[in-house]
Amino acid sequence: MGVVRGLMSLVALAGAVALSVVAYVGPVENAVVVIPLVMLAYLVAIGLAGPWIGRCVIALCAVPLRVFGGAPGELTVAGSRARARRLSARRSSEALAALTGREREVLSAMAEGRTNAAIATQAGRPSASSKA
Repeated sequence: MGVVRGLMSLVALAGAVALSVVAYVGPVENAVVVIPLVMLAYLVAIGLAGPWIGRCVIALCAVPLRVFGGAPGELTVAGSRARARRLSARRSSEALAALTGREREVLSAMAEGRTNAAIATQAGRPSASSKA
């Protein structure tokens, strides 16, 4: 799981806990307003931590499945890991689909190993190093 995603998950979880305390300690009228926010914060935290949670569950279940499940257990573990990788790859492709045409051009040039100056020249913009 990426560092930023992990930190955002922890921030959302801390916010959900804080809002839970506010809903519990405060008057009933405030709880009615705060509870939907509590639910949303928990959902965001779990959504952001989803890949990490999946890997942890697979790691915890792998040993018992291999020991007691034999060959089918081994196949189950391998299939679970493969599904987790596919889901991560799918999220990456969805993120790439959201890029603009210009962002895709720049990303492609970066993947080819071009320098920032070469990318800026290709785009018809002076690079920061040539502005001297």
